[in-house]
Amino acid sequence: EYPINPKAVSLGELYGQFNLATNEWNDGILSMIMRQVCAG
Repeated sequence: EYPINPKAVSLGELYGQFNLATNEWNDGILSMIMRQVCAG
């Protein structure tokens, strides 16, 4: 269980964001949690 307060972080920190300067995706909190849960 992962309690998260969405008002405490920005949208980019919560969902993830694309960095135009480096053309890389940076995972947010939810993206990292989903990767961990799906990996087992």
